[in-house]
Amino acid sequence: MERIKIQIEQYKKELDNPRIKMSESSVEIVRFCTTEPDPLRDGLPKSQNPFLKQGTSCCSII
Repeated sequence: MERIKIQIEQYKKELDNPRIKMSESSVEIVRFCTTEPDPLRDGLPKSQNPFLKQGTSCCSII
């Protein structure tokens, strides 16, 4: 019974959360995904990638 009361209180708190329509939120998500760079999709510039070996000069003597 106590768990039900806790759940009801949680539902009452969630009633005050602002809500937007799914159509509006999906437009916002698409806009965000198309305007923001995605390093997982586009990759990092070589100059900013810490995992690439940095260009070093080496001299081989034969």
